[in-house]
Amino acid sequence: VSLQKIGRILILSIVLAVLFYALIIFGVGYVMNNSEIAVAMKGVGGLVTADAMAVAFGSSIMAKVLIIGGLCGIITSWNSFLIGGSRAMYSMAESYMIPHVFAKLHDKYKTPINALLLIGLLSIIAPFFGKKMLVWVVDAGNFGCCVAYCMVAISFVILRKKAPEMARPYKVSHYKLVGAMAILMSGFMVVMYMIPGSGATLVPQEWGMVLGWSVLGVLFGFYCKAKYGSKFATHIDVAVDNEAVEAAGDLAFGQAMAAALHDVESDAPVTYVSQPLSFSFSMPVSVVFGAGKRHMAGELFKAYGTKALVVTDAATDGRDIVNEVEKSLKEAGISVARFAHITGKSLDITADSAVDEIKKNGSDFIVAIGGNTVMEGAKLIASAAARTLGRAMMPLNFVPTTYHAGACFDASLPDGSYDEALLAKVVLVDPDCMTGMSQKDRAVSGFAALCECIRAYTAPDAQPLTDAMALYAIDILNDKLVGVCGENADKGAWEKVVLAGVIGSMVSAETGCQVAKDLKQAVAKTSFATDEVLLAAIVPVVVDAKAGKDPFLYGKLARTMGGFTSDDCAARLCYLAKALHLDLRIADMGVHEDDIANLAEAYMGEEAAEAVREKAAAMEAAFDS
Repeated sequence: VSLQKIGRILILSIVLAVLFYALIIFGVGYVMNNSEIAVAMKGVGGLVTADAMAVAFGSSIMAKVLIIGGLCGIITSWNSFLIGGSRAMYSMAESYMIPHVFAKLHDKYKTPINALLLIGLLSIIAPFFGKKMLVWVVDAGNFGCCVAYCMVAISFVILRKKAPEMARPYKVSHYKLVGAMAILMSGFMVVMYMIPGSGATLVPQEWGMVLGWSVLGVLFGFYCKAKYGSKFATHIDVAVDNEAVEAAGDLAFGQAMAAALHDVESDAPVTYVSQPLSFSFSMPVSVVFGAGKRHMAGELFKAYGTKALVVTDAATDGRDIVNEVEKSLKEAGISVARFAHITGKSLDITADSAVDEIKKNGSDFIVAIGGNTVMEGAKLIASAAARTLGRAMMPLNFVPTTYHAGACFDASLPDGSYDEALLAKVVLVDPDCMTGMSQKDRAVSGFAALCECIRAYTAPDAQPLTDAMALYAIDILNDKLVGVCGENADKGAWEKVVLAGVIGSMVSAETGCQVAKDLKQAVAKTSFATDEVLLAAIVPVVVDAKAGKDPFLYGKLARTMGGFTSDDCAARLCYLAKALHLDLRIADMGVHEDDIANLAEAYMGEEAAEAVREKAAAMEAAFDS
């Protein structure tokens, strides 16, 4: 159930419960008069409603039927309290308010196993202490519930006043009136338990239980705060913007496309089977990260030659970074020749020109400074030089000027050919080299890096090391990306976003899930130009289609992004896209039906594309009729 429906379900269930009990009272009063009710109350067990059933149907059998139903009701209530109580303990353990051992989930069923075992054990033992003990437990527990209701109502009013702009899964209108009523009603019930002679007053044994629970809570508080430090009382922020949630299936392709993608997925339930860990991890590229590291380029690169060809483009050529890197190279005794003619239009011709420069200067290794296009151009130059000059592949070293630089960790060429010799020897990542990125470039590159991390984390052949890296980067990008896309980016946040962007490129290369390349492949078949900004429109819908098939995998992803359940994944992506001003609709960009199918194929395979086409045709026929 989506979070937005929970409030309505709760209210509906309360209204129906009140109506149900009111009808029972009416029914009993209709078939029995006052004296008959009084007699029934004094009878064995005092089961007035059962006696009323016997009167209404003229048969004692119906009284037994109702008693059986009542027993079933007790069992379901016990079950609901077992489930609810264990989830409450799980939530408190997740917030480090009680020992974190109660946050452990069962390997197969993903239920809070330790909390269930504890509550289940206490529930089994409790009846052996007799009816009086059960009454004391119930009464003391009811008092605790009323106190909790009152605290929630007070918290509701405080949060609405102090944090009016907080994104909420659902929002109550007229909060002052509703909050005041909730506080007064729950507070009244609390007071009734405390006033002598009210009929609800707790007896000494029940006050003893309340005191014991209170002391236990204080002890847990001190213990957990001392043990878990800043984690104590932290919580999962279910901050999902209502508009973003409603737009989650509509932002990219519209509701029709969302339905089409859902239709592609199999309806077979997910089966969780524990498999032995088995994977391989290879990251042969050396990464040197840190502000100011560009001044160490000479020391880092001198092991690969004495004559460097510095490759860049016209936009980067005019920046200080190129001069600073070249200065460092010269100070290390390396001669430098510059080739600043990389463009995205004719890389092959550009590579031929660069080979002439290599012949002229005798360059023996390459230093590429720039974005992905520059890196791709440098690899083409190295390949062309090896082919033309009959020599080994020239060592490549990269200094990226954008934090989403997948080409740094990829050994393939634009034509799809692969040569491991094209892997960089050193990737020098200096966050100061990237401050020239525009606000839009920061947003687009950051969102692309986020998509690569999500793709790597949810890949069928995902592995523990890339999972850990991806989740770390997702957490950073979700938390810091919007801030660094503003006017005054915090330096610490900026460096973390750069790191997360680089991690995105690394895990996508390691898992082979490079969304930027897939996007180019998909867009090449369509009628519009390529642009990574399209990821903000495509990925949320694909994630929405897949999330329901693995709620635990996508649930963890959602919580990393500030959501709660797998339903929140697409909504959180839409929420972030909106905050980055990347919220667009592909439908508004002149995309045709076949374009949508081709885009789906790039992400979900040929079978998906055919299903999308069939779905679209069926929907079009239905619309026409």
